[in-house]
Amino acid sequence: MWPIARTVPPAYPLLRERYQTRDGLDVQRAVLTVQPRGLLNLLPQFYHEHERLQCDTEVLIDRFVSNCPELYPRTKYNPLREEELRDVYYVVLHDLSRTSTGDVDVYIADGLLRHLEIYMQHDASGVRGLGAAFSYRRSQHLFRSIAEVSHVNRSARLGRILSTFFIQHATTIVATESSATIGQWCYAIMRAVMRETERDECLRRVWRIRPDLPQRLIQHGYKGQIVAERMQLAAEGLQIAGGGGDLLSVDRGRGLGGFAGLGGLGALGGLGGLGGLGGLGARSRSRDRRLLPGYVDDLSGLGGAGLESPGDDLLLADGSGGRGMLQLELGPRYAQRFDQLETPLLGVSDGLDNVLGWGNDIDLGGAGDIFAI
Repeated sequence: MWPIARTVPPAYPLLRERYQTRDGLDVQRAVLTVQPRGLLNLLPQFYHEHERLQCDTEVLIDRFVSNCPELYPRTKYNPLREEELRDVYYVVLHDLSRTSTGDVDVYIADGLLRHLEIYMQHDASGVRGLGAAFSYRRSQHLFRSIAEVSHVNRSARLGRILSTFFIQHATTIVATESSATIGQWCYAIMRAVMRETERDECLRRVWRIRPDLPQRLIQHGYKGQIVAERMQLAAEGLQIAGGGGDLLSVDRGRGLGGFAGLGGLGALGGLGGLGGLGGLGARSRSRDRRLLPGYVDDLSGLGGAGLESPGDDLLLADGSGGRGMLQLELGPRYAQRFDQLETPLLGVSDGLDNVLGWGNDIDLGGAGDIFAI
């Protein structure tokens, strides 16, 4: 009898072939060297999850991005794209790898503010289609993307960048955008981690120009209601300890509060809770103090559940007291982006006028439900 051929090949050759193929694709992987304390200050949750899971940086970014509640279909009106969120991580990590510890805050702030300004200029010079719902779509998408990254990472520094930009441009934005779109700008301010005084100042600037806006938004779903209520309180000069971040951290059980893959942002299992993020407000010698008045060294008054004023005795996971370097490995998709040093974000004409293939005036939620989740 001759031997009967196997109908199913053994698993080992298949696995070996698969990994050989993967190795062949990974020749363009990028390795970034960053200061651990700089990463901790800008993206504290990202830093802790990277240390805890020790996984590929690209995989970690995708896990953060995929749970964003501002993506379609969780958000149907003017949703964000996954690529827009990834680009914020790309810019921050890329700039971190090119700066020293003392210049991190001001360098990152300058870079993101510059991108926001460029997008504002392109939006202002662009031709707005008849009946289009958006005047500053590119800059709004970048603004909201940074807000989501600030929220999921509990990054007060990114939130400060947003408040600085919005306070400067609030008059232009509110005077030209529709009520629904202004509501999304304000919702992003609610999502970002920042001082409550800064959040209130942003909302007051909107209310001074559009005092009718709370009444218009309150009838349009959950997001519209919380924006309207908080704007009204800010206009009346009332202070809410821990507002905004507390209210939005769970997203009615859908968004980042249920981030099971990362332990959940509500409980932060495995990370010791947000109260344990010592060093988020560590003293900095950067020029950020001049660029952004009232730099975030004392985190008291910040919105967000569990945020406390941290101590200065942070012990980094590498045991080097911040002197060591951290290597972040990124796959071929990001490695190709790193070759384009001068154009880290999506190009101005790379599809933001046609999000997910839809027209510039898309409104899937309908006029009666513009903020439905």
